[in-house]
Amino acid sequence: MLSAQDDHFYYWANEIPEDICNLIIKTGVNHDTFEARTLGATDERAAEQDKLNKKVRDSSVSWINTRWITGMLCSYVRMANEEMFKYHIKPAQDFSHVQFTTYDKDGHYDWHQDNASKAEGRIEMFRKLSLIVQLSDKKSYEGGAFEIKSVTGAALDVPENALSRGSVIVFPSYLEHRIAPVTSGVRHSLVGWYHGDPFK
Repeated sequence: MLSAQDDHFYYWANEIPEDICNLIIKTGVNHDTFEARTLGATDERAAEQDKLNKKVRDSSVSWINTRWITGMLCSYVRMANEEMFKYHIKPAQDFSHVQFTTYDKDGHYDWHQDNASKAEGRIEMFRKLSLIVQLSDKKSYEGGAFEIKSVTGAALDVPENALSRGSVIVFPSYLEHRIAPVTSGVRHSLVGWYHGDPFK
């Protein structure tokens, strides 16, 4: 389903069945988990390794490279890109790791962009599309809303059904977004990033 909100993101509501969401959660919690980190805010610190900064990001993460999960998510990105974004995305990212994230009470991730780059051999690849899968039932936690802004900084209206369990959202990695603090319960999600050549 294409969002009606100025074509900023593409989403499927209630797409992934409950039993598959439960299986992904089970897979994620059975992987090695560590506290999420964030890059330093200044140029000097950005050259250092990732920083643990709970004022910006408070969650735990694990990395999943289970083929049926990564391949499924890559197929959604391909569909969204073909239908809407038309970006040059590196092919065959089916086996890239995706991030399983857990937000406990007070967990959050402040406003940020995903458009970092990474070196693959001698070629530098940029994050161009981001994907989020909502794994938790909204009844199992409070707070923790996904919020996103346009390039002008205006808040975008994310339809309620796009935030329901099993929903998939794909959006440009340069758009600012956040996960608001969870006030009770636990929120699980999957996040993936899909790379290509720099924008020109």
